[in-house]
Amino acid sequence: MARKSRKGINYKTIQQQLESKTTKEPNGCWLKPIPKSSNGYVRLRITKNGKTKLVGAHRVSYELHKGPIPEGKFVMHTCDVRNCWNPEHLTIGTDKDNAMDCAAKKRSRNKYSVKKLGKVEIVK
Repeated sequence: MARKSRKGINYKTIQQQLESKTTKEPNGCWLKPIPKSSNGYVRLRITKNGKTKLVGAHRVSYELHKGPIPEGKFVMHTCDVRNCWNPEHLTIGTDKDNAMDCAAKKRSRNKYSVKKLGKVEIVK
């Protein structure tokens, strides 16, 4: 039996849940307008082994289209659009990769980003 969302919509598969209310933009982004978390990421309710949890749509899309996410790795957006779940816009990286990508594209909210620090000399 298909699970019902709070709004009464039947989702037979996770793929259908992803595709529901998705718009495909000219830049290639596949956007889900709602629901977004406070940090702008779209999250889906996923039930696994009887437990329901919220999982980022981009993470779900990556696993559906490309395979498992290695432990300790992040799913990063090459398009820098947090509510995009197009698997062609998703890549795997470390926390450091994500931070460097963020700083290189000047999207960091951290006051210690590369932009503010400039060239740094490492002293051993």
